[in-house]
Amino acid sequence: MRHLHAVLMAAIAVHVQSCARSADVASPSPTPASFPHTSSPAAGSPPNAAYVVALVEFGSRNLHFLDTRTGEVWGLEAQDVDPVAILDWSLDGCEVAVRTSNGDILIVGLNGQVSSVFFDQSEIRFSEEGSLSAGTPSPSAEWAFFKVGEGDFVYDHYPMTALYTFNRTQDSPPVRLSQGAGAWIAAWRPEGEGIAFSDFDNTGTHQVYFSLPDGTLRRQLTNFEAQSVEVDRIEWSPDGDYLALRLLPVHEAGGRTEQVGVVALSDASPSLVTPQGVETVSGFAWLGDDTLVVLGLPTEPIPGPNGYPSEALMWIDPSTGAINNRIETFQLAVGGVSAIEPLPRGGGLSLLAGGAREQALYTMNADGSGLQLIASMDEPPLVQRAERPFMWIEGWSIAPARCR
Repeated sequence: MRHLHAVLMAAIAVHVQSCARSADVASPSPTPASFPHTSSPAAGSPPNAAYVVALVEFGSRNLHFLDTRTGEVWGLEAQDVDPVAILDWSLDGCEVAVRTSNGDILIVGLNGQVSSVFFDQSEIRFSEEGSLSAGTPSPSAEWAFFKVGEGDFVYDHYPMTALYTFNRTQDSPPVRLSQGAGAWIAAWRPEGEGIAFSDFDNTGTHQVYFSLPDGTLRRQLTNFEAQSVEVDRIEWSPDGDYLALRLLPVHEAGGRTEQVGVVALSDASPSLVTPQGVETVSGFAWLGDDTLVVLGLPTEPIPGPNGYPSEALMWIDPSTGAINNRIETFQLAVGGVSAIEPLPRGGGLSLLAGGAREQALYTMNADGSGLQLIASMDEPPLVQRAERPFMWIEGWSIAPARCR
């Protein structure tokens, strides 16, 4: 499976979060920006580009494929597989790597068959106490990292988590990268073998670190004040020059508001850039030109049709934190946007919109133009040939339809 796009990138995990605010917020001065399409796309209308979409369904954890040109839907034929996350596609779009609930990584072809087991947790020679989880190979497939957690599993991690790497081509023991027990998040650099991860410093404060997989060149990238934040997500820019971080400030009262920060690794002394004008963050995605698109609540939100402040898509310059473009999400045809992911090679965005009863997937160009419906959960094309409607999408990934 060394033919996967630089073999594998970090796992995609979509957690839909609500950012509803009280309606008594004063009306701000900005005027609503319209979505850049002349009319709402009709359900079932063909997309401008041909894609294959892989979807993991929440609850049942089924893996489904969708051909956006025909509306055909088919699934994973193996009955004893429990996929929980989609990792990456092969360069030709003919295979997809998925992680299962037990931490293994399987390669699945577009015929719905498991073609190979790429990563088996039983490969790891490890004797320390704790729950082993989340094995993820490096882009070259030479290395892989895994986590060992202790305590009660909450949300998506153990409270005490250590990060280890091991070389898949050598018979050598694992290397521990984390020095504390806060390695909840880790992500491989797209180019090379570097890895960024969270960990506690010697004061118990959550920070972000960088290291080579053998433990060398380890350096601290952030300098948060004592126990002020928790790092919730780490995403590399496509060329590996920037890191986007989702931060959960820890307040004395216990409240939390998600924020975003950007670290430039090209700087001799990396500093955190916090975009101005963003109050809370639900998600973000990198484009191919290193622009960061943030889904969140602006500091000056615009009320939507229901009277509540609306989230927006905000195009951010990672070097300055300036917002270069902004589109209000309530102007989508199927309600607000709940999650975003990049299209292949950062050439645009895919958007998950709607709520529990009605969901839809859209694509748009990198500049925010060309909004296009590619799948509706309760209308064609998604359920055109499906046995039943999908109840909720937990994660998805899109590839060009070259093998269909």
